[in-house]
Amino acid sequence: MIRALLKIRLKQIYRGIIGIGLIRFIFLVGLVGFLGFALYVKSTDKLTAQYLSAGFILLIMFVHFKRGDKLFLKSHFSNYKTLMLAEYIILSIPVLCCFLIHKQWVAISQLTGLLIIINIDLKARNSNLNTKLQELIPYDAFEWKAGIRKHFFIIVPVWIITALTSFFIGSVPIAIFILGITILSFFEQCEPYQTLISYELGATKLLWLKIKRSLQLFSIIVIPLLLLFT
Repeated sequence: MIRALLKIRLKQIYRGIIGIGLIRFIFLVGLVGFLGFALYVKSTDKLTAQYLSAGFILLIMFVHFKRGDKLFLKSHFSNYKTLMLAEYIILSIPVLCCFLIHKQWVAISQLTGLLIIINIDLKARNSNLNTKLQELIPYDAFEWKAGIRKHFFIIVPVWIITALTSFFIGSVPIAIFILGITILSFFEQCEPYQTLISYELGATKLLWLKIKRSLQLFSIIVIPLLLLFT
């Protein structure tokens, strides 16, 4: 089962590489190499290694919540949790190798959090909420209203946990990175054409309005965390 799923993943990765083109592939390889080198260097410090481990767990948690194939895995594999764990372990190999080389046992023990992640299953009925947060968002920020509704159980817990742990050096930067990735996903599905016309603005003015509004809302989320961090 695991072997069959891994073959599917390898085919998906191959198709993705072919699709991005040579230039972007070279850039991606360079970026991955740089991140790998930075990970190796930074993991020499005990405290930094623990932050890296916690950040990796949060990143995997984000990926786990965003997965669109969980229903497929549940339907076709009785041991779907084992399959997901195997995928996450494969993703953690570079991190685990760096920690083993530098004997960062505490950071390695933190990676057992993967066992908890695979057992987290947010039901679809809880993933779309109408809360006071949406009411506070301006009407012209449609993407934000929809995004907050969809990712409420990611954004709010991450923000609260970060606020409570802001005295740790890596807490706020890691949280801003996770929140930034989450907010970028707001724009995967934009407003309908009819809604855009209703603004009665030209293309340039509408684009600037969207940019300004996104910067304002992102600042409202991030600035309190930065103040706590400082």
